[in-house]
Amino acid sequence: MPRKKSFYSAGFFPKRFINIAEAANAKHAMKIAQFLDWKVTVEDIYVRQVNGHEVEYVPVNCSQSKATVRRGDPYSKNDLDVYAVVTKQYEVLPNEKCAYSIDKITESFSAKYLHAREYSGGKTCITIESNQEWTEIPAKKWKLRGHIWNSFDGKKAFSGYFTIYDGNLGVYLFQAHEKFRVSHKATASKGAEEREMEFKKKVDLELKISIANVNERMGNLYDKSLMLASIDMSESDLGELLRNLFIRSDNQSDSVAARVEAQRKDVLDIFNNDASLEDYKNTAWAAYVALVLHLDRQLPQEKEPRDYLNTDWKAKDAAFKAITEFAQKSGKFN
Repeated sequence: MPRKKSFYSAGFFPKRFINIAEAANAKHAMKIAQFLDWKVTVEDIYVRQVNGHEVEYVPVNCSQSKATVRRGDPYSKNDLDVYAVVTKQYEVLPNEKCAYSIDKITESFSAKYLHAREYSGGKTCITIESNQEWTEIPAKKWKLRGHIWNSFDGKKAFSGYFTIYDGNLGVYLFQAHEKFRVSHKATASKGAEEREMEFKKKVDLELKISIANVNERMGNLYDKSLMLASIDMSESDLGELLRNLFIRSDNQSDSVAARVEAQRKDVLDIFNNDASLEDYKNTAWAAYVALVLHLDRQLPQEKEPRDYLNTDWKAKDAAFKAITEFAQKSGKFN
């Protein structure tokens, strides 16, 4: 029978930001964020056909493909949200089934729940923060944050990544994250219980590898930050570096040239005057942090070509690379 219902694509409801700091565990966090109310099913695919003044929805004759559908979402303007076309082996993994894996991460890092976000299209993210602080100079107020995505974000997987957040500066210092991603395409011949156990085993293995890698990476970053704090860098050194990062050329328009000069000046102002850098005056660490703070404050440039040092994560990695390469070329360390 044809359906007399609009078959909308997902993504017409507003974004939400939810404080989940009081959550005792992942299920509690999802309940606060109202992520547990989602009812996602795998259903036949229908196509819209117009017959005179009548609109019909006719099932597609395809035994291998299905649609993932969410119904009854209070934040959606539609009665029916369609997420993706999937194979018949696709296993619907409700958010509450991901709670086990999120709790595993929080236990590993002695973490607390921070906030949750919902994006257009039903994409959700829960952010946790480790209670461990790197308190030795210069890693004051460093904390590890984990960002865990729900399984209905188009990737058809339980996934996430880790970042380093500096609470003193109020910025994410490094991309240096460790991603994890576990597809929940299931073996069709297995029962529901076996499929769930299969998924949990895959998640356990992936998280074990990811957590080991991120702990090693945290140590490496900490060592690098100590190294930068021990390298002298004067205002003139930083000025030379910035001339190679924010480049002036003869064919630039006046507005672009003015922006390049403003970028250089902003980084130097932070380097010389930011109170949070008082303990690291004239060091490569202060130069790096000044670059990061500048990049965090930049507004996107939509009309003019942008320098490779952008406000995204790649830019912050590029900033770290630029500082260390400059120090090496200048003979400041071997």
